[in-house]
Amino acid sequence: MLSQAHENSERLGVTPRVILLSLGVIAALSPAAFYGEILFGATYEFGSGVPSMAALAVLFLVAALNQLVSGLGRSGLRRREILALYAIIAVGAPLVSHGILLNMFSTPIFQHYLARAIPSWQTTFLHHMPSWFSVTDAAAVDAYFEGGASVPWSLWWAPLTAWTSFMLALYLASLFLVVLLRRQWINHERLSFPLAQIPLAVVRAADAENRGRLPVSGVFWIGFLVSCSITSVNRLASVYPAIPNIPLAGVTIIPWNPVGPLAGLGAWELWVVPWMIAVAYLIPKELSFSCWFFWLVRIGLTVAAITAGATPQRPEEWWGSEFPAPTFQGGGAVLAVALWVLWTARRHTKHAFLSIFTRGSAADVGEPLPYRWALLGFLVCSAYLVCFYWVAGCRLQAGLI
Repeated sequence: MLSQAHENSERLGVTPRVILLSLGVIAALSPAAFYGEILFGATYEFGSGVPSMAALAVLFLVAALNQLVSGLGRSGLRRREILALYAIIAVGAPLVSHGILLNMFSTPIFQHYLARAIPSWQTTFLHHMPSWFSVTDAAAVDAYFEGGASVPWSLWWAPLTAWTSFMLALYLASLFLVVLLRRQWINHERLSFPLAQIPLAVVRAADAENRGRLPVSGVFWIGFLVSCSITSVNRLASVYPAIPNIPLAGVTIIPWNPVGPLAGLGAWELWVVPWMIAVAYLIPKELSFSCWFFWLVRIGLTVAAITAGATPQRPEEWWGSEFPAPTFQGGGAVLAVALWVLWTARRHTKHAFLSIFTRGSAADVGEPLPYRWALLGFLVCSAYLVCFYWVAGCRLQAGLI
């Protein structure tokens, strides 16, 4: 099995030097992301739901340096190694970003800090929280938010270990599930995976050794430089007001009318976002259609609700559970899509499970991990998550759900 895993890692480009290089890049990007996000608001876009700009920037930089090193006669990274480097950074960088780490650390300890102003919290729900959820020492809680003190590592080891294990189990469970469904998504449903399309199209094989290089098409570089220049200028303008801004986003066409049912239309603004236009070319037309069609449905429902007597407000500000309850409908839509994904994959899933118990089955040939090991890993990680809920004080039924 070890030899097969080593062979798969070589075939996929996950070599030791790629792992070390990607971890070094992530370690360098993490403090840079915190510094840029917190002090300047110039986020690396790690945790805000858009393509990882830092990962794409690293992809371009590594491919360019690799081309230079190869031109000097030295052994550069192969194309698969550069793509593996991009994949590791695109997944790993958000995990150590402001958008995830800050929420993971601050949310549990914030409850204890705010309880100073709301004493009833101590008797209502804080005493139900396990002591290892976060630091509970009063001085350490104050120091976390007010600064001026060194980190009390002895108090942090328990919550850090607990939540790191939870995040690791959650990530591995998702990864094992992806391994089980990968062939269904790629071969049968032929999903396009826009974030994978970009590096696959950008990084090309330069020679017989498959060393990666950037494309040489002039049209590509014109489009890249125009988009990159506009984005860079607007980013710098947000930090240094003396630099003129290029007005591509937020141009109001119809202002918001706060009175009457037409308030449900919100403000109609023109946003020209270069990366979003690029991704729109890569995603299926059905998905593009759904994006704007269901937004129009949301606007229509908001107008209907205001007409029926609801308080006038913008559709994007409607967070309540009253009709049309768009966030609740969105949550239900996500669950419905998940069930539909499992239903459409029922035949593949059936064959995958049967191959687990069939000796000599070729159903998982070419997969990065045999199906039986992927299923075992998924069950083990899921069991750990359920145990985590149970040890934390939740009912077993809630953990299973």
